[in-house]
Amino acid sequence: MPKKRKIFARQNCPKQPVIFRQKRRSGQDTAFTVIDGRRIHLGIYGTPESEKEYRRAVAEWNTGIIAPKQSNSAGITIAELVLRFLKERKEKASPIQWDKEHRICTVLVALYGDIDVATFDINCLRAVRNEFIQKQYVRREINGRVQVIQRVFRWGVAYKIVPATVYHELKALIPIKKGEYDLPESKERRTVSLADIEKTLAELSPVIRAMVQVHLATAARPTEVCEMRIENIDRQSEDLWAVKLEHHKTDHLENAETKILYLAKSEVDVLLPLIGNRIEGYIFRPIDAIRYEKERRSTGAVFIKKQPSRAARDAERANNPKQEFGECYDFHAYRKAIYRACDRRLHQDDRPPCGWDWLTTRGMRGAMFV
Repeated sequence: MPKKRKIFARQNCPKQPVIFRQKRRSGQDTAFTVIDGRRIHLGIYGTPESEKEYRRAVAEWNTGIIAPKQSNSAGITIAELVLRFLKERKEKASPIQWDKEHRICTVLVALYGDIDVATFDINCLRAVRNEFIQKQYVRREINGRVQVIQRVFRWGVAYKIVPATVYHELKALIPIKKGEYDLPESKERRTVSLADIEKTLAELSPVIRAMVQVHLATAARPTEVCEMRIENIDRQSEDLWAVKLEHHKTDHLENAETKILYLAKSEVDVLLPLIGNRIEGYIFRPIDAIRYEKERRSTGAVFIKKQPSRAARDAERANNPKQEFGECYDFHAYRKAIYRACDRRLHQDDRPPCGWDWLTTRGMRGAMFV
C-alpha cells in the first residue's frame, strides 16, 4: 500500500496541490495551481519565481490559509528587513548565534522574501512554523526558531521599519505545547559520575585539565571559567584565592551583585604553573596548551636532520601560522577539547563510542565533566 502523507496542520484534506501549465500563444507559458477549488496564478512556468510562489501557497494551504499573500512593492520587503537585521547582528552576536539566526531567516525569506512587511501576519508565521514541523525538529527548537523570527520584527519596530501592529499580532501565536503534532521532546539531561571525570582528566592537556578541576570545584558556568583573569585575583592567603568575574549571567540587571569564585589550596596549586610571572591577562590561554603539546611531542623524539628547504618551510610556517589563537578559550573551544578527550577515552570502554552521544544524552553542561 502507498505510504500516507502526514498532515500536521490540516486534517481530512485532499492530496497536496500540483503545478499546472497553461500554454500561451506568445510562447511564455504560465503556471498555476488549484487549492480548495480556487485557481492561483504563480507566474511564468518553469521560473524560480513560480516555484517560490508554489511553495508559499502549499505552506499556507497546510496551515489552513485560503488565500496566499500577494506581493506589495510599495514598502520594504521581508528580504530587506532580514538583510538589515543580520547585518547589525553580525557585529553584536557571536558567530555561532549569527549562523543560527541566518539559517532560520533563510526559511522565512524563501517563503515570504518578496512581500511587504506590513502584509506579514500571524497566518504567514504559522506557515513558516509548519515548515519546521514537517522537518520534525524538537518542540523546544521549533518554539525557539519562531521567537527568532518574532525578534526580527521587533527589531524592525524599534527602527520604525515594521508597523507595531504587525509585531503585536505575531506575538499572539501560541507556542507548541507538549504532545502537539507528535513532535519529539528534548532528551533528558543527566549528571556525570566522578569516576568518569577522573578517567577523562588523564586525556586532557594541562590547561584544559586545570579548567575542568576549577570548573568542578566552583560549580561556575563554562564561560565564567574561560574568562577568568589574573588581575581580578584577590590572594587573601596562600591557601585561599577570590576571583572576581567581570561578566556573568545576571550582570545586565540593575541590582546585579558582583560574583566571586573562591579557590581552595588544591585549585591554587593547579593555577600557579599556568600563571607563572604574569600579572595580567587570561589565566587559561590556548597558546599555553599548544606549548605544552609541543613539549610533550618533543620529549623522547629522535633528531632527524632536515634538508635546508624543509627547514625553511618549517620556519616560515612558524612565523606565519595559518590559525590565529585567541587570548582565551570560548565555550565551544572548551567543549570541543573535552569532546575529543571523551572520544579517546570512552571509545575503549563499554560506553557510547562517540563523545557526541554523551553531549546529547547528558546535556551540554553535564557533558563538560565527562
